[in-house]
Amino acid sequence: MSRIRPSIASKLAAALLVTIAFFAGSPPGASAKATARASRDNHEARVSTDGRLRPGHFETIHVSGFPGRGRTEVAFFPTAICGDECEAARRLGAKTNAAGSADIRVRVPGTFVARNGKHVYFRDGERIDLEVTWNGAHEQFDVSSASPDPIILRTHKAGASGQPLFVPSSFQLQGTNGYSIFVSGLLARDGKHSTVDISAYKHHMGVSYRAPAVVTETSMHAILGELGEISVEFERTGQAKVVGGNRRNCGPPVSFDSGSFVGRIDFHGEEGFTEVEATSAPGAVGLFCGSFGTGRTNFKSRGAELFVRNPGLGPAFDVVKQRPGAVARFEAGISEYRESIVIDRTLTADIAPGAFRYDQRLQTATLQPPAPFSGTATFDRHRRVNRRWQGDLTVDLPGHADVPLVGPTLRAYLVRPRF
Repeated sequence: MSRIRPSIASKLAAALLVTIAFFAGSPPGASAKATARASRDNHEARVSTDGRLRPGHFETIHVSGFPGRGRTEVAFFPTAICGDECEAARRLGAKTNAAGSADIRVRVPGTFVARNGKHVYFRDGERIDLEVTWNGAHEQFDVSSASPDPIILRTHKAGASGQPLFVPSSFQLQGTNGYSIFVSGLLARDGKHSTVDISAYKHHMGVSYRAPAVVTETSMHAILGELGEISVEFERTGQAKVVGGNRRNCGPPVSFDSGSFVGRIDFHGEEGFTEVEATSAPGAVGLFCGSFGTGRTNFKSRGAELFVRNPGLGPAFDVVKQRPGAVARFEAGISEYRESIVIDRTLTADIAPGAFRYDQRLQTATLQPPAPFSGTATFDRHRRVNRRWQGDLTVDLPGHADVPLVGPTLRAYLVRPRF
């Protein structure tokens, strides 16, 4: 059931009462509510702020033009996320004087209630609809909104330099079965919606999840269905933490607030490969230290690379050796979609030379790798394209066992290695 704003329902009800009174020939004053609404022709209620509202802080809201003495209530609605289907946080305000004016001091909420009943954080810089409802004697009432819409401004504590400390957008926790779990919030930009990215990895294997979310510079909120929920807000310490600056290609040191993300952290990987539940996690910053390869093909190499691709959505597989007696590097992965969540599973393993054999003319190849692979596969260039890749080779990826690496839609290619 949609949650309709009470103020909007009140406006509609009042207009209906005025209409009924007019067509029924009722004398003025027959309906207190209709009279109150009609009084707006002579009393234009106004609501104003300084344009900025800080969650958790007391702010002053000036009201004027209401019918007279009465009580006020302030509601804070989001303007773009779910419209009239959201439920606002409400605060009791000050009484107006005989002129219908007052300065209201209220603490600004940090969240509203979305259509799914979950509390969602207001985004930094978000414009909101601030409404004031006035109730007077004899069931009189009136409603007005702040103009222009004020914006949410999340405050910052400054570091030793006097500049605001950078808020990390990530945190890391230890999951079960030896997996590390890294969570990062990505703000909306360039027409793309905000997301929460979750990576669970261990040694040579891992899974990444990208889910739609409400993300601000200090909070993340994502409903993950059977996978769980991430709903946290960053609590500052005002103390700086420094990373980087002492490793090759990591760039200058980065200074950020050493606070923690606090709230609900609940993640359960498919097939029980890992899980974590927590109420807080220190903020973290990830740095890339290194460089990317060029991807050139080495035509003079005695090695070989066999890679498998699916023209549509499906598994990807790659195995490479730099020479016949070298260790073989096996890489397998699959991309999946679960409702609105994008999932990528990957595995990389160095396996003994006998797991991948080929002839020097690159006409045939045989694969028989150990666990987490199962089965065998062969490549024969002399066969038709759709029959060159045969076998029952599968791999167990985190959260998805027995992923087939041979099938009618998969195509295999045997080439000289690229590096």
